[in-house]
Amino acid sequence: MKRGAFATILILLFGFSLVYAPFPVRAETSNVSVTVLVTECSDSVDNDSDGEIDYPNDPGCSSYADDDETDPPPPTPPPGGGGGGGGEEGGEEDILLRRRA
Repeated sequence: MKRGAFATILILLFGFSLVYAPFPVRAETSNVSVTVLVTECSDSVDNDSDGEIDYPNDPGCSSYADDDETDPPPPTPPPGGGGGGGGEEGGEEDILLRRRA
């Protein structure tokens, strides 16, 4: 018998044994429960209506696991007033004008 014919016979016998199993085959099923965590920063929705969607685009999201898209408040100005000009008195120019008079 040639090698090719022997290999063909083996393949046919092996293939037949896969189709016809002389022993009982049991199929077992099981229930699997999967929980998927979808946070506000990973749900593809603009939850805070600021025009930005999810991490890393929304400034209210620190990560994909963040569940609040609310933007942080703007920084508070430094204390001390800081001038700003205007008003009736004050300013270097006003002081110079008073000395000349």
